[in-house]
Amino acid sequence: MLQLLFCSYYSFSTKYRSFYEVKGETMTEQGSPDSRKSKVKLPPQVIPRRPVEERIHDFLPVSLGFDESSAVAEAERCLSCPKQPCVTACPLHNDIPTAMRHIAEGQFIEAAAVYRNTSTMPYICSRVCPQENLCEGACVLGKRSQPVALGALERFVTDYARTHTVQATPEHRGASGKSVAVIGTGPAGLSVADRLLKLGHTVTLYEAWPHPGGWLAYATCSLLPRENRGQAEAFLTRHPGWRLQRDHVFTPLQGGDGFYLALLQRS
Repeated sequence: MLQLLFCSYYSFSTKYRSFYEVKGETMTEQGSPDSRKSKVKLPPQVIPRRPVEERIHDFLPVSLGFDESSAVAEAERCLSCPKQPCVTACPLHNDIPTAMRHIAEGQFIEAAAVYRNTSTMPYICSRVCPQENLCEGACVLGKRSQPVALGALERFVTDYARTHTVQATPEHRGASGKSVAVIGTGPAGLSVADRLLKLGHTVTLYEAWPHPGGWLAYATCSLLPRENRGQAEAFLTRHPGWRLQRDHVFTPLQGGDGFYLALLQRS
């Protein structure tokens, strides 16, 4: 009888402990049931907006975004759900709970690094991604209250990192000896170049317009930061082994070991 009770207790405790583990790390008190109950009662933070009288004269962004204190307060609402539905709903599978934990502790640079691990340009995604249908739409808090403002928090920490730190050069593998041509420097071209450069390949980018960036530089100037035309160059200069060709006719024979067409189809 005692052996049966012990086995039952061991089975229950093991199951209970594994339920509150995330990616092999035992959750802290922030993820405990009592903590989650208290977090549900935390009020959502209001994202300030520009006054109507001001924004009717331009096409600049309406939302002003979080400041440091409101970002921390909003991130503290995260329940650290064991099943992480927000991560599943994210096409890039960003480690959102870890980012929220860093933000709640005021570690904004570390939170931005979490997004950068899985996202090529998180400062862009935080502005154009339909979070309300993806990560925020899957947030458990949204069933009874407002979901955590995950998009606004990603925007805050990535902007914070860009203005408070020198962008570090990403880790690269050894030189592969391969060369690839990427035609078009919009989001697709820059994303491919980022991945190829990290693999150690040499990349030549071809662009017809004066500035790289595609629609990031020419179609959404009011949506992105004012310095967005320089973001593509800043993004590329973090990598070694790349060069940019402008006003140059490309032929497949110049593609080296391969080429990627990142062009917008026109009707």
